[in-house]
Amino acid sequence: MLGILKAEGNLEKLSIFSLNSNNWAAIATLTGNFQNNDDGIKGTIQLGTAWWFADTYTGNIMQIEKFAELSTLGINI
Repeated sequence: MLGILKAEGNLEKLSIFSLNSNNWAAIATLTGNFQNNDDGIKGTIQLGTAWWFADTYTGNIMQIEKFAELSTLGINI
């Protein structure tokens, strides 16, 4: 579906997140396929987070470490 949207030129900036942090690696791998668009904008699709990870210190650290591990830290929101 995302590949079709990209091929048609209809893929806008998008943040994908999971309710389960165990899915972050798979989502980051998926988003890695959509890092540039024809306009040179990086991070077209990004790994996001649910609010309950972002509202605690531990949740923030866990997510930042995962983003760094998956090489998506530099292009995140």
